[in-house]
Amino acid sequence: MDVRGYGGSSAPAEVERYTLRELAGDVAAVAAALDDGPVTLIGHDWGAPIVWNTAIVHPDRVRAVVGMSVPYTPAMGFSLLDVFEQVYADRFFYMLHFRKPGVIEAEFATDVRAGLTRVEYALSGAAPLNSFLPDAPRSSAFLSLLPDPPDGPLAFLSDDELDACAATFARTGFVGAVNRDRALAFDPAASTDIVGATVDQPSCFLGGSLDPVGAMFPGADLFADPGSACTDFRGKTIVDGAGHWVQQEAPGIVNVALDAFLDPSDWCVSPVTVMGAVHRRTCGCEPHRSPVWRPRQHVRGNLPGCELTACRLRRARPEVSARSGVFAGL
Repeated sequence: MDVRGYGGSSAPAEVERYTLRELAGDVAAVAAALDDGPVTLIGHDWGAPIVWNTAIVHPDRVRAVVGMSVPYTPAMGFSLLDVFEQVYADRFFYMLHFRKPGVIEAEFATDVRAGLTRVEYALSGAAPLNSFLPDAPRSSAFLSLLPDPPDGPLAFLSDDELDACAATFARTGFVGAVNRDRALAFDPAASTDIVGATVDQPSCFLGGSLDPVGAMFPGADLFADPGSACTDFRGKTIVDGAGHWVQQEAPGIVNVALDAFLDPSDWCVSPVTVMGAVHRRTCGCEPHRSPVWRPRQHVRGNLPGCELTACRLRRARPEVSARSGVFAGL
């Protein structure tokens, strides 16, 4: 599913239309359009907080939930931006940099493909550790702080995939994408009724051991106890050597973990909505290029004039022979 602001989905200019509450409503609407019963949601990057919150705000639509790269953090009644202001008081932090309208958009506009390549590489396990969290002045530009990527295709992302991603952003721009970061300021007012809420559906977490998200708060490991606010947490898989793009850097391991969580006997019971900050057609098979996506369907979001583009997984299991004992089945 292309999250609001990305790919084929609509990208309203108003920042307040990107709160987690709004985006959870989009997911619930897509789930209802794809299946009459509750579904299993899988979310990566910003997709993870979105599916965690969908499970809370629309519990009747969610059978189970998987968060990738971002553990569940309950609504706190104040903005994470205020926390980052304190934690990174004298340092650069990308979310604080993204708040300024037009600044990050202008940086990417110089060369969309080159900018995306830098971001993809810096967040991966192949880059120097925590390259995405540089110790630099707050006033620094973003892309120039990131390490130079190696020549040639990235190991986890083909040139064709990168070209498609760059072409999409060249068409849509980056306003919709970064508006989710900016909407952190609006989340508290939209979440007063779910402060401290737990995720009560069966859940699990997957991440990479070298993902900078885990080190976002200096001195703390965000991946140490990702199920602390989940009442039916089935376990976590931390992939050694993988970075933020765990589903692309280690597709086989990720699919084994998902297979174990979903339970083979339940694999075809409900559609699995795969979400990510950037929509990727990667299934995780070996080789991971077999077609696992149904033709795109256009469905209505939760607000008038909001159209999202969604994909549905084919009813077929990934070609992974190994088994994972990390998760109990659903």
